[in-house]
Amino acid sequence: MRLKKFKIPSVALIHELALQYPVWIEIDSQAIKKNFQEIRKIVGTKVFVMGIVKANAYGHGIKEVSELFQEAGADYLGVNNLTEALSLRKEGINLPILILGEVSKKDLESVVKNNFEFVGYDLNYLRELDTIASELGKKVKVHLKIDTGMNRIGISLDQIDDLIETIPKLKSSKIAGIMTHFAASDELKKRSYFEKQLKRFQEVLFEFQKAGLNIPLRHTANSAATILYPESHLDLVRVGLALYGLWPPEDTSRAKGKNLELTSVLSLKTKIIQIKTIKKGNCIGYGCTYKAPSDIKVAILPIGYAEGYGRILSDQAEVLINGKRAPVRGRISMNLTVVEIDKIPEAKVGDEVVVIGKQGNEEITVDDLAKMSETINYEIVTRLAESIPRIIK
Repeated sequence: MRLKKFKIPSVALIHELALQYPVWIEIDSQAIKKNFQEIRKIVGTKVFVMGIVKANAYGHGIKEVSELFQEAGADYLGVNNLTEALSLRKEGINLPILILGEVSKKDLESVVKNNFEFVGYDLNYLRELDTIASELGKKVKVHLKIDTGMNRIGISLDQIDDLIETIPKLKSSKIAGIMTHFAASDELKKRSYFEKQLKRFQEVLFEFQKAGLNIPLRHTANSAATILYPESHLDLVRVGLALYGLWPPEDTSRAKGKNLELTSVLSLKTKIIQIKTIKKGNCIGYGCTYKAPSDIKVAILPIGYAEGYGRILSDQAEVLINGKRAPVRGRISMNLTVVEIDKIPEAKVGDEVVVIGKQGNEEITVDDLAKMSETINYEIVTRLAESIPRIIK
């Protein structure tokens, strides 16, 4: 279930919502706008900013966040597939939308009808979609993706001559942009590889220029490159993680932390649904991984790995209750988690619980959970269940 553009004027209303929903996500609209302005400050007014909202806006809620990006002044939105793109048009988002993943042949008519743009990452794919567009009597907007070293999808460097020969033969494709993607722009020790990729891309642009092919939008920069490497900005930057107030790996924050202030956007919250005392020697949860060393008081929370709170966090993560830390005890279940509240005697059923975010003087960050999970912050937020209501503050 999703709440569209739901404004929360008071703490009292948050508690009222807590009675309605077992788990919810709060999105700080001011933080999103502030982060956007921080990025705009870096790139200036002449460079377009594309807000990346694929994967349900990195778990933040694609419809809600896209509205906020549009209000903040984004020039483009980037999605993964047609389904995401159509959901935004349905919500009245009128920004240009680039579909970064595959567009199937059967979906091309819908792409054209809704004025979406797509990525041409393979010569045969490019030719086939152009033929279909001609049969439909429609024009399509394409961004050519050049593989300069990521070695995922993209037109290989040894195919550039063929690409240059192919473009004038395309009858119904307008080349709106040309792009590449960096493999290691977020790791300073691998700067040489970033530089190699950028140089390769510049060489491709030179070949296009020699052939008299002028492409309106040249773009390479993700969040890390946008922050660290001004030379990568070109005509447009594709920013995802940073707009959500999350830093790419430590190298990026260490290098630019003093000149850039990003504010966390997302808070993940739940509530206490039961309190009980576990007697000494009794186990908690599946597998009996935790045995009470003494009589302990615990709170049961209606959140688990089905909501995106990973099982790997069992017996190591903490949550916040009344501004105090409560450790997870036992294995996290599909929809339930148990935390110890011996040091929070005032805790009661219905109390708000912060899983990610701030409460009082304490904070649990996405990066905290990523470190415990031995993964990256991207994964923590993108796996948050889409069924969780996103509430705009």
